[in-house]
Amino acid sequence: MKTSNAQTELIWDTRSQVTETPIWDPKERVLYFADLHAPKIYAYGVDNGSRKEWTMPEAMGSMGMCASGKIVVALIHRVVKFDP
Repeated sequence: MKTSNAQTELIWDTRSQVTETPIWDPKERVLYFADLHAPKIYAYGVDNGSRKEWTMPEAMGSMGMCASGKIVVALIHRVVKFDP
């Protein structure tokens, strides 16, 4: 097995407890990801380094992107659509 010394670069230290569910939006060129316990959704614009964050009303389990660009979020007690 060959090993490599991959180089990494910190782009945003969110101080998250558990960072999960990365979603790439190719149209907007934005990476969405979540801290499931905070609970927050983050958006990072790769072209300009823009950063946004939103607090959800309760802990999250997962999320995914709809064709419409909205994000489906599985919260502890419900599933909701979120429009960033």
